[in-house]
Amino acid sequence: MIALAIVSWFVAPTAVHAGDIEDFQAARALYDAHEWTRAISAFESLVGADEPALESQALVLESRKYLAAAYVFVGRERAAADQLERLLTEEPTYELDATQFPREVVQLFERVRTRLAERREAEAARAELEAEVVRLRAENEALRAERVVEVPRDQWLMFIPFGVGQFQNGEDGLGWFFAVTEALAVAGLVTTLSLELAYIAELQTLDEAAGSRLDQVQSAIDVLGPLNWGFGGALGVLMIAGVVQANVAFTPTRSVRLPARAIEPSVSLRVSPSFVGVVGTF
Repeated sequence: MIALAIVSWFVAPTAVHAGDIEDFQAARALYDAHEWTRAISAFESLVGADEPALESQALVLESRKYLAAAYVFVGRERAAADQLERLLTEEPTYELDATQFPREVVQLFERVRTRLAERREAEAARAELEAEVVRLRAENEALRAERVVEVPRDQWLMFIPFGVGQFQNGEDGLGWFFAVTEALAVAGLVTTLSLELAYIAELQTLDEAAGSRLDQVQSAIDVLGPLNWGFGGALGVLMIAGVVQANVAFTPTRSVRLPARAIEPSVSLRVSPSFVGVVGTF
């Protein structure tokens, strides 16, 4: 590794300074001499602070590795794991040469790498779930908001008189016009027809001796007959006109404005040691 650092210095002189290499070599020499306490002190001066004293990233990674190994040798496993975690955070693909370090260091390195991989997976899953929460909340807001939907119409209703077709087309004014006028025409027809039939029945019971009553009944029948035809004709014209107008104005769908939903949906992300997911009410 010292040779690698020296090569890196000659290849990229702006990235590695001579002082960095000398400091690293001095700390490494203490490590090779098994002077663990002094090696730890030397490496801590290089990478122990939040901001490493070394400018070369390659030397930073190497220093963290040897500092972690020295920590293991003096029984400071937690401090060793912290350095290995920093190393793998800065360089996730870093590989430790198992032939250069004892089994305890290699095993700790693998445990830290596994823990970091699991943490990254959990963070990725959390990010995905948070995106899903945002999507679901957006959908819920859309459901709660007032909206317009298209509702299909039945064309057979256009052939029903009394304004039914107009009401289905959303033309309430015309619907009421045809409903009222056709209802009045029906009422007039029923009234005049009933009276005419009554007078005809009475006429059949009268004889010529009835005199003036016979003339009154006949006069009433003569008046009611045209009225019957008038009301019937008006009813027919209104019904035909209403059906024709409804079919001309017919559209396959109609717009209906739906009110906002009364319920308040709640969506949240829950993360615990045994559960990661989206929870809520809809």
